[in-house]
Amino acid sequence: ANAMEIGKDSLITAYRDHGHALALGMSANEGMAEMFGKAGGCSKGKGGSMHFFDKEKRMFGGHGIVGAHVPVGVGMAFAHKYKEDGGVAIAFYGDGAAGQGAIHEAANLMSIYELPAILVVENNQYAMGTAVHRAFGQTEFSHWAASYGVRGSVADGMDVFSVIKAMQDAIAEARDNKPTMMEIRTYRYRGHAMSD
Repeated sequence: ANAMEIGKDSLITAYRDHGHALALGMSANEGMAEMFGKAGGCSKGKGGSMHFFDKEKRMFGGHGIVGAHVPVGVGMAFAHKYKEDGGVAIAFYGDGAAGQGAIHEAANLMSIYELPAILVVENNQYAMGTAVHRAFGQTEFSHWAASYGVRGSVADGMDVFSVIKAMQDAIAEARDNKPTMMEIRTYRYRGHAMSD
């Protein structure tokens, strides 16, 4: 959010969307009202925890179907380019979603059409309960960018300054219609759910 132009750039993410919404300026009251199904919530109490939405801030939701929102993010990048409004679209997804075909189709399209898009994999090293090295032949997700002819970058997700710098660089490139596939490497200290 520190690197974005809030209200101009677009953001879409998966169902762990609370941090993104707060970073973009959504009030905690609006978020809590949404989680409790109240009409004063960001989605009028109808979306719940995983569907935060704020059109004014261009926060286009958290989405529950793993990886399916990434093509929507690339579509938003297409809209920015078509409208020539100077905006950039950023799509966040988790390492577990990285194997979804929709993400690879979206990466291919953002490359072909030279879109102002940034695909960000938040790699916490465990997709639910499966370690990344047990699910992927290439665990350096930033290296996947070469397959699509776009720039790959890595940020240390445990260092906010690393993330800001990487995002500033990617956004500057995207404004010139040069897409990026970014990997933010972090670590999950707790289980995915209560059963873990």
